[in-house]
Amino acid sequence: MSQAFHPQQQLPQQPLPVARAFATASEVIEVTPISDGHIHDTYRCACRDGALSILQRINTAVFVDPAAVMRNIVIVLSAANAGHRAIRLPALIGASQPDAALPVVRRPDGSWWRMWHAIPGAVSAPIPARPREANACGRGFGAFLAFTRELEPKRLTETIPRFHDIERRLGELADAIRLDPAGRLSGVKREVGLVEERASRMTSYFRSLGRIAPRVTHNDTKFNNILLDAQSGEPRAVIDLDTVMAGYAAYDFGDGARTGAATAAEDTGEPQLMGLNRESFRAYADGFLEEASLSADELATLPQATAYMTFIMAVRFLTDYLAGDRYYHVDDPEHNLRRARAQLSLVLALEADADQIRAVFP
Repeated sequence: MSQAFHPQQQLPQQPLPVARAFATASEVIEVTPISDGHIHDTYRCACRDGALSILQRINTAVFVDPAAVMRNIVIVLSAANAGHRAIRLPALIGASQPDAALPVVRRPDGSWWRMWHAIPGAVSAPIPARPREANACGRGFGAFLAFTRELEPKRLTETIPRFHDIERRLGELADAIRLDPAGRLSGVKREVGLVEERASRMTSYFRSLGRIAPRVTHNDTKFNNILLDAQSGEPRAVIDLDTVMAGYAAYDFGDGARTGAATAAEDTGEPQLMGLNRESFRAYADGFLEEASLSADELATLPQATAYMTFIMAVRFLTDYLAGDRYYHVDDPEHNLRRARAQLSLVLALEADADQIRAVFP
């Protein structure tokens, strides 16, 4: 989670004392920042006995009800421990001196911290993924959907309201365009135009999802949110459970394909290189469908799912750029603009490949 340029939060200066407030088997002796991801501040912790754990400060500007986030995670982890599954979920480490029912450490400055057991021998897939990794990731995310199939969505709190609702996201973009708080609008006229040309079609697709009963979904299936076995390449664990809540299978399918079957990184500075790796897309889709056990209605939503999730991310990145980088961690003032342009390039590529995408599905 890149921390070089992010005006939203002051970074903690002393994460080691926080790490030592958790009930690790031996003393934490070293804490190292992990510069990956968009939202939280994350650290790798090494213990005296050689064990590793992952420390995170929850971004309470994004997740305004961190207690609800942690309650959801506890519910999902409890369900995971109760039944057979083809994919692991990470395990939390509780506080040494818990002051609440949740496995967290709360600091006097108002910050919320949690710690996970690291999963040894597991690595994230390269992004963009090769077909073999794409298939494994598809199987992993599909297995997560199969695992959560019997979990009642109403048990979980909506941690970010209307998270994948394009009507909400377009409204936020309209506000950012109207106010132009960072004075950046003049440089993104083309990007705004590309969004406006597709807004009606994407809104219609989103509304069509409402005809399907919601289910528990991950809602943030970026390819680096699944871990593969370093030796076999098989899916080992689905991580980053903050947005597990009610949703649609299309969200999880589309976001995984958006990040893993693309020909360039999500924030590439060369958007002309961004496109769809058809071989990786097919491999991902085959793996996902092998494990997910979707209904016919859910299957019918998948051909458009990748374009929808790519479009909504383009809108969100563009909105955050215009707003002055309030939401995502960024490396520099142009980072969100690079992300938005890359995602819009992928939307165009997906439109050009629409026939090939439809042919993948039964």
